[in-house]
Amino acid sequence: MEQLEFTQKTSQLNKILQELESIGQDALLAKDFGQLKQTLKQKDEDETLRIAVCGQYSAGKSTLVQALTDDQTIKIGQDITTDKVQEYNWNGLKIADTPGICAGRQDHDALSKEYIRKADLLIYMLTIQGFSPVVGDNFKKLVQGEYAAKTMLLMNKRNQESSENEVNWIKDTKEFLGGGDDELAKYYFTIVDIEDYLLGVKENEPELVAASNFETFKEKLNQFIRDRNLLGKVTSRKNCMDGFLDYYIQQFSPENKKDEFSRRLKVAYGTAIRNCEKALREASLRIRSGIKDMKHNLVGLLRDESIKEFKTAADNAELGLEKVLDDQQLAGELDSIVEDLKKEVEDLQGDANNYEAKMAELARKFHGKDGDIGGPIDLGPLKQGMTKLAGTLSTLNKETLVKFVHSLGGKFKPHGATKWTKWLNKAGKWLGPLAVALDIIQLGMDKKHQLEMEDRRKELAQTFNDIENGVVAEFDKIKDDEGFMLSDWKKEVADIEAREQEALNLQLHKKELLRQLQEVKQKLQSI
Repeated sequence: MEQLEFTQKTSQLNKILQELESIGQDALLAKDFGQLKQTLKQKDEDETLRIAVCGQYSAGKSTLVQALTDDQTIKIGQDITTDKVQEYNWNGLKIADTPGICAGRQDHDALSKEYIRKADLLIYMLTIQGFSPVVGDNFKKLVQGEYAAKTMLLMNKRNQESSENEVNWIKDTKEFLGGGDDELAKYYFTIVDIEDYLLGVKENEPELVAASNFETFKEKLNQFIRDRNLLGKVTSRKNCMDGFLDYYIQQFSPENKKDEFSRRLKVAYGTAIRNCEKALREASLRIRSGIKDMKHNLVGLLRDESIKEFKTAADNAELGLEKVLDDQQLAGELDSIVEDLKKEVEDLQGDANNYEAKMAELARKFHGKDGDIGGPIDLGPLKQGMTKLAGTLSTLNKETLVKFVHSLGGKFKPHGATKWTKWLNKAGKWLGPLAVALDIIQLGMDKKHQLEMEDRRKELAQTFNDIENGVVAEFDKIKDDEGFMLSDWKKEVADIEAREQEALNLQLHKKELLRQLQEVKQKLQSI
């Protein structure tokens, strides 16, 4: 059978809540959704619509409850079948079958009156025999005296007599109530036959259902609930769900604001990395160029006619090599790169602080007090990264960079000095006596000597080539050296890019959640 409007809406709300359950398990919603369920559970306990069915015994109270709830376990009979208040949960409301009033059982009367007092809606039942003196007196004291505003009056068993008598039943009821049609309307008075209704439903006989007039009663019951604003108990639950949906739809609807702060920091890192790599590359070229110049000069001097000049140049070559390797221009370039990065970090920190202050002001505006600072951009990881970077940069002053460059030259020097020393030691066996003992003309005529000189020149050139290759390898190693700032900067860029990807994934996830929440919202609005 069709449910009441209240139970229909409650059933729809429960279905929507079940649909929202799967969405609410998402980590972004879970905490607030759990709170929503607790709130709804509390409202189910505190704001449940309670309907009390009462009146004279054998008026069909249990039959009415069965007809409304379709609960076949409810006992129905001619004798007193209810000796205590039987409360049934029915799609978001509670309907109670109370013991008959004024049947000679004071304990029954007390139970019924106590539940009537707590009920939101009272369906007072009598039969077509109308109000007996005892029942009538009770009705005037209980209903007209205290609970008229929440009472419907239902007359049952209309088909036990001819329908021609209906006029008299109505007339007698008006006289008893002491008013006319308006008084009847105030109690939403209806005459029905509930047993015929149940039989018509069971046997699928629409004519019998229509003759029972039970559908008219349900229409009036719906109207009574609306007129007394009792649907507000459904609306209260709906508003809770609506508030949850509205909040997250609002949160997820705007396009995520681009994290301009992280973008700027990544650009600053990128610029510093490119400039640093350029400085290292140019320093490597300068050093290699200096090594080449030394090589060409010494190889050129290694001839019989300039052997004395060669010896002088060779004596100074180790010092010259050290000077070439210790490239002081690099220190100045690295210092400039660090200072530029420091300036960008300072600007970023200032802008981030202004952003937080703005969010704090908005929080005070909307909440009336200081609260958690929140906004479209999560500055937590950014500020941690900038704090770490600022601490690192503060130690990278010009003096420390000069020391680094000097130590950089030291890394090349052992390799270069060893090569150079080995060559000098090897060449010394013939280089010393060569310039003193031999006549220049004789040397020029000595074929063997000429070949030996050529071999020495090749060995000398290869020695400088090895040193140069060592410089290239060392600079390549420096780029990925964890002790050098360049490696740290690259890691920070990778972290920023990972956060940006996480933000993109989160944005896509929120977009999907938004679609689902909007679908649920649309269904909720239809209730």
